[in-house]
Amino acid sequence: MPLDPGTRLLDGDEINRTTATSVPIILTPADGAKVTLTNNEHVYYVNPPDSIEGLTLVLPWPMKSGGLVALGFGQPVGSLVILDEHGNAVDSTMGATGVGMEYRFVNPTIGWVRWR
Repeated sequence: MPLDPGTRLLDGDEINRTTATSVPIILTPADGAKVTLTNNEHVYYVNPPDSIEGLTLVLPWPMKSGGLVALGFGQPVGSLVILDEHGNAVDSTMGATGVGMEYRFVNPTIGWVRWR
C-alpha cells in the first residue's frame, strides 16, 4: 500500500513527498542524445540548452521494487523515448512531452511502468 503525504510512521514522523525525494539532477542533453539514468538518483530535471526534437532516456537498473524515477522538463521534447535497461520501450511511453512524468519499477517480472 503506498503511503500518502500526511501519513504518520510508527515513530510519529510525517511522510512529506518533497523531503522524501532527492535534490533534482539537472540534465542538459543535446538533440538526439541517449542518457542512462543512475539508480542512486531519483529526481531529474531535463533542461536542454536548445529545443530538442528527440531524446532517449534509459531507466536505471538494478532498482528495488517500488522504486520511482521522477522527470521534469524545462521545455517540450519532440519525441521522447523511455527504455528499460535491456533497451525495451517502457509501457505507456508517450511521444512529445513538456510536463512532469513518473516511472515506477513494479518488480523484476513486470519491470518499469509509467506511473503518472
